Amino acid sequence: MLNKQLRRDDQVTKLVSAALIAAIGHTGRLRSVFYSRDGAIIASASDDKTVRLWSSKDGSPVRTLDGHTAQTNSIAFLPDGRIVTSADDSTVRVWDPESGAQLYKVTLSEFSLNRVAVSPDGKRIAAGGERVHVIDSSDGTVLFERHGNRGGIWDLEFSPDGETLASVGMQGDLLLTTSKSVAERLAALESH
Repeated sequence: MLNKQLRRDDQVTKLVSAALIAAIGHTGRLRSVFYSRDGAIIASASDDKTVRLWSSKDGSPVRTLDGHTAQTNSIAFLPDGRIVTSADDSTVRVWDPESGAQLYKVTLSEFSLNRVAVSPDGKRIAAGGERVHVIDSSDGTVLFERHGNRGGIWDLEFSPDGETLASVGMQGDLLLTTSKSVAERLAALESH
C-alpha cells in the first residue's frame, strides 16, 4: 500500500513539475533553481540553454537570459543582484537582472561546468566541472584553478566566512580549499 501511494505521489509530482516548467516557459528539463537574495525572484536553469526569471510572489515571468549554447546547469546571485550561470558550453556568464544583458562571459578550459557558487562578500565566483575555477566577480578574471574531485565536481560552496571552498565529487569525495592556499597560489602567479 505504501509503495502504491509513493508511486501515485511521484506521478502527481511529475505532473505538477511538467505543468510548472511549461508555465514558466522552459522547453527542457530543469537543472537548477535559485532564489534572489531578497526572495523576490526565482531563477531556473534548463536543458533548453536558458535561464528564466520569474516572480516568487505570483509565478509570473520576469525575463529570459539567453546566450548559453548548451544546457545551463547552475545559477547563483551576487549580493548586488547580478546573476551568475554556468553551462555545458564551457562558460560562466554574469548577467544584469534588470535588463537581462550579459555583462561578461568567462570561457574555461573544460566542457561541462556543473556548479557555480558565490563567496559571501560577492568578490569571488567558484565554478566546478572537472576542475575548480575561482573568478573575480568584478571583471571575470580567473584568479586560479585547481584539480577537482574524482569524477568531476557535483557541488561546491563557500563557507560563511568565505575562507574555505568545499567541493564534492561525483564519486563522493570532499575537497576543501582554504583562503590561505588561494593566497599562496595568487602570490605564486604574481611572482612569475
